[in-house]
Formats: sequence, structure tokens, C-alpha cells
Amino acid sequence: MNSPKQQFPPLDWRGKSPEVLLARVRDAGIVGMGGAGFPTHLKLQAALQSDHRTVVANGVETDPGVTADRALLKQKGSDVLEGIGIVARILNASSSYLAVSNQSIAERLRICNDHDIAISVIDNDYQNGEERVLIEKITGEPISQDSYPAHNGIAVLNVATLFAICECVRDGLAVTKRIATVLGKDQWCEIDTPVHELANTSEKLRVGSFANGRSVKDQDTLKPIHNAISINLSSQALPCIRCGWCDSACPKDLPVERLLSESMGSISSPTAQTHLNECNDCGACVVSCPSRIPIIDYIRESRDRQNESGYIAQRANEARQRFEAKQQRIDSQNQRTMDERERRMQQEHKWQ
Repeated sequence: MNSPKQQFPPLDWRGKSPEVLLARVRDAGIVGMGGAGFPTHLKLQAALQSDHRTVVANGVETDPGVTADRALLKQKGSDVLEGIGIVARILNASSSYLAVSNQSIAERLRICNDHDIAISVIDNDYQNGEERVLIEKITGEPISQDSYPAHNGIAVLNVATLFAICECVRDGLAVTKRIATVLGKDQWCEIDTPVHELANTSEKLRVGSFANGRSVKDQDTLKPIHNAISINLSSQALPCIRCGWCDSACPKDLPVERLLSESMGSISSPTAQTHLNECNDCGACVVSCPSRIPIIDYIRESRDRQNESGYIAQRANEARQRFEAKQQRIDSQNQRTMDERERRMQQEHKWQ
């Protein structure tokens, strides 16, 4: 791969103000590279509103068959640590953590760690990569589901995001590449390269893991949020045999089989309305399914229908409220007109 060209003046970040460093992250357009794609500078700005700030680097890779983060930590671990240091300076953080799921990687990083970062080894269970779960495992501090960690001063960033921050600040490089697991092999990929060109196969593909990735269309390209390219196994799916393995596999104890049945039937029930948004698409159900049903696809479709239905209902309610408010204004104006007419009729006139 060709060396990327410099896009910005390199910064000696230890001597620059947090404002200058945050502006660089913003100007480089860095987003969360763990899959969410949320603008990183906005997450950091949210954390800055809290009195006490913490940086948590997420290197706990839980997507089935994906090892891109581990490969990055092996190849560029010192740069990831420097990225943590840069974010800690931006936030004036009181503490910094790095969570990995491999003991040998942790030991190697501890040797080159000169940024006062606590490095922990966390099992790569399905839920441990979820930021609220990870925060509680590392700090012992629970974060409620109705509160974002950044609003509590805790900035959780994927290790690929931190590597990108290091390169854009220290070296002046924009995000033009990322490491991804392509059909089981970790490799550096140019952003915006057609997915089928990178995978070089006639098979149907997914960006992300085979379990919780998303189907690729012909013109789709690799984006910073994509950590893998996998074979799409949905064409091999068989009918559901009601074995219940998906229910057993779900780490959040959701009624997956019932959600799947309702999703396939395009119906909405109290069960779906309660649990659909609790699913965080970890893919454990897909891995466990002997029929290779892309359960996450059905759950996402059902969730989208529910959210769209809720949005339509909300807009209808807002329209009704606007109509009622307008009607009330009209009625009030009519009443004032009638009251004023009655008052004029009751008063004495000079010509009488």
C-alpha cells in the first residue's frame, strides 16, 4: 500500500492546547470506527461538559470472525497508546484505560506504555464490547441505559479511532485507510475502495462479520466504520425449526425466537415493542442458529418498521396538536369578537 499523503501540518500535541487538538480531530472528519460512525469531536465535546473525564479505549473485539482490532494493536499498538494520550490531553482526563481481549497483546503494550494508561484484559464475550458493559467492568461504575457515557464524562473510543487520531494529530494524515478482516485475513484497505474489489470473489458479501454485518450492494465501498468483509451466508438459510438455541444464546435474555417469528410475519406486538430496541445486534443468535437464518436482518427490519411507525404517529400527533391549538385560537378570537359586539350593544349611545 502506498504511503498516505500529508493533509495537515503535524502537531507536537504535548505542547498544543486542547482546543487546537480537538479542532484537528474535527477538521480530519474522524468518526467512530467501531461501527457507530458518530463524529468523534462531538463525543469529546459532550464529555467536556462533565467535571470529571475518563478515556476508555475499546480493543475488546466481539464480532464473530473479526480480528482487525487485534491485528492493529499488534502492528500499531504504540500509536494507539499515543492516541489515548492525545484524547486524555483534550479532555484533561483524570484516568485512561485500554481494554484488550488478548493477554500477550496486553503484556506487549504494557512495556511501551508511557502515557499512564491502565491496560486490562477482558473476555471477548458478546456484550463486553458494548460501552456501558465495558465501562462497568473496567471502572466498576454502572451507566444507566437512558444515559450516554459521554454525558457522564466517559469517552469510549475504538482503538482504530484512536489510531486515526494519532495519525491526524501527530503526522497530519487524514483517514484514508484502515485495517479490516477481509474473508478471514487482516489487511490494510483504502477507504472508498469497492467492497467486491477488495474481497475479489463472486460470492455475496457483508460489510462487518457474517453474523451482524450488513449486506453489500454492487456499488458499495469500504467506509471507516467497516472492520470486516465477510461472506453473506443468508442465501444458505433454512426454515426455522423452533429449536430455541437463539434464545439460549442471547446474552441479554431476549425472546429472540418470538421476535424472529413476529419479524418474519411483519407484525408488531407488545413483545416486539418492548424488546426490539434492547437488542444491540451482537450476532450471538445468528452464530447459534443451525438453520443459518440471518436473524439480525429480520430484527433490524422490524425495528425500522416500528421506529418508522412511531415517527409517523409522532408527526400525526404533532399535527393534531397544531390543529387543536389553531382551532382554540380561532375560537378564542371569535369569542372575543362576540364579547366586544355584546359590550357595544349594551353601552349607552350619545344619540339616544
